[in-house]
Order: sequence, then C-alpha cells, then structure tokens
Amino acid sequence: MKPTLIVHVVPGKANPERMNGVNKVVHELSLAEHKKGNSIEIWGITNSSSKEVPQRPFPTFLFNHGPWSIWPGVSILKAAWNAPKTTFFHLHGGFIPYYWWIMLLLKISRKKYCLSSHGCYSTMAMKKSHWLKRLYLIGLEKIMLRSAAFVHCLSEEEVQHLQKLVPGLPHCLTLRNGQQYQSIELSLPLEETMYHVYCGRMSQHHKGLDLLLKAFSLYKKTYQGMGKLKMIGDGEDLSALKKLSRDLEIAEFIEWKGALFGEEKKKELLSASVFYHTSRHEGIPMAPLEAANIGIPLIVSKETNIAQQVQDAEAGWVANHNTPEEICQLMLKMDACKNTTHEIILRKNANRMIKEYFDWSVIAEQMQEAYCEEAV
Repeated sequence: MKPTLIVHVVPGKANPERMNGVNKVVHELSLAEHKKGNSIEIWGITNSSSKEVPQRPFPTFLFNHGPWSIWPGVSILKAAWNAPKTTFFHLHGGFIPYYWWIMLLLKISRKKYCLSSHGCYSTMAMKKSHWLKRLYLIGLEKIMLRSAAFVHCLSEEEVQHLQKLVPGLPHCLTLRNGQQYQSIELSLPLEETMYHVYCGRMSQHHKGLDLLLKAFSLYKKTYQGMGKLKMIGDGEDLSALKKLSRDLEIAEFIEWKGALFGEEKKKELLSASVFYHTSRHEGIPMAPLEAANIGIPLIVSKETNIAQQVQDAEAGWVANHNTPEEICQLMLKMDACKNTTHEIILRKNANRMIKEYFDWSVIAEQMQEAYCEEAV
C-alpha cells in the first residue's frame, strides 16, 4: 500500500548548501520522491531561531528541540500524533537521543517508520566514542532499530556489522546515495592547467588528506609533476593541513579555496582534471558523485564504497592500498591522459557511471517500493 504522505525527519534544516552529506541526501532524495508523485514533507529538528529554509516544491517544517538534544519538544510529537495513519516516517541518522521519543510515539500511534543510518553503524564509524555508542546501542538504539519497518544502510559491510551488533533486526535495505543525473557534452581541448582537486570536510585522518598531501609531495618533488592541487572546503584540521603542506614544501603549489557552495563550487569542480577522495572510512561520500556527474574522473580509496562502480565504469582509478606512493602513481597516470582522447573517455565514463549506478530517480523508486512493501 502506498503511503499517503512521506515525512523525512532530520536534525537541522536539510540545507544542501552546507558541508553535511546528510543534508544533501535528504534534500535530493525527497525531491526525487516528489517528482514521482509522492506527497512529501521535511521535518527539521533544530535549536536555531531562524526559520529560513531552502526552497522546495513541498513544505519544510521546523521544530525546536529541548535542552541537551535529549527531548525533541512537544510540537513535533503533536504533529506526529496528528499525522494521518497512512503516513510513513523516514528518520535520518543514528545515535540521536531525541529520536527515541519520536519512535515511542509512532509505535503507540501505530505509524510506520524506517531509519537511514548514513553510515553511522559502519565498523570505522563505531570506533569513534566506541564504548558510549555500544552502551547506547545495547540500551535504547536497538529497540528503535528493531521496531523500524526497515533499516537503510549504505553498504553490505555496514549491514553485516549492524546485524552482529543487534541480532534480530528487521529487513535491512542496502541503497547507495546518488545524484540528479545530467548528461554532458565534451570535446578537446579542455582546461590547459592540470588541476588535482579535493572537495569536502578538512578532516585529516577520516578523509585521508594527509595521504593526499604526501602523495602530492612525491608527485611534485620526486617526479616533477606539473599539476596544481585545489583543496575546497573547511573543517577542524584546516590549519594542521596547511602546516603539513609547508612542512612538505608544497604550499606554493596548493590553492586553498575554503568552503564553497552552489555555482561557486561547481565552477571550481569544472576546472578539475581529476577528483580525489582518499578516505580511510566513509558511508558513501557525495562530493565525488557530484564531480563525476559533471564529468570529472575519480581517484578514490576502497573505503569510499564507490570503488567497484568506478572500476566497472572505467571512470578513474582506485587506490587499493591507499598509500601516498600508490596515490602518487595514479596522479602521474592521470597526467599522462591530460588533453588526450583518453581523458574525454574517462570524463564520459564518469558521467555515465552516475546514470548507471547513482541516479536518484532509480534510487527513489527502490526506496518507494520499500515504503509500500512495509506500509501494508
């Protein structure tokens, strides 16, 4: 039975113009579901006094949560209670204490819900605040997960790990993140300067940015590579990364662009010859998908969970061991393709990869099938 209303519940405002992948996923998935004729609402839980929300062809409602993010506030609980019985609730994110109260109310009112983990139950993600998460999982989180119609994970690895942590889970659905596919036209000559580009949060260990900088140092100093490196984004390790670039004596070859959004970000991505994502762990990152969608070849680690698709589509290369030496060799490999027909092929393959594996339209249809199956 098709739900009469799908409500996406998310911390914040699901603003895609922020450095938060969950925001982009909720925004894009809900748009794709709306285009398929579904009635959609986004419910954002926030402590912000600002009521400004991104423009969307369906309503976004904001609710202020209580103190310490433990209590969701009365207003959202009332709204959930008064929602039609055939509403399907889609909660985004895990280890969010105020979700417990929403789940309890949905159970009492006999309304269905699912939960998208966004990678928070993966092996590596669980290592951060490990014992606190394990205790919370054993206590409250497992009840919420077992009561869900289904749990949406980003990879089979995450599903297997979660099923070990919480035996007796309901149906686990594995679906990737995606992009609104757009076709592109390409011809030679392309951008003359060889730009190696990263875009995302400046988190040194998580995103493997120390590996990227060390690889670029080898590329410049050992192999005299002619390219430049663009680093787009902001984050907790920006100062440390700039210091590392100085220590490696490559600072003059790096452009630090800061956090960019919208057309500004797209302009910088379009200048890229190749896009890097050398993370040590991920759910499914959005930035490399954005780059591929506009025809930028990718060099990614296995831990991004998109390596197989990059290989199958021949949309770039995979750093299987994710070492500076290996990444450097892939940089040189991309250099050799610059302004050749091989670069055109790589770019077209990257764009085609989105259509074949990461199209939000297809993903939204698969998600809708899961809603209908579980709403019966």
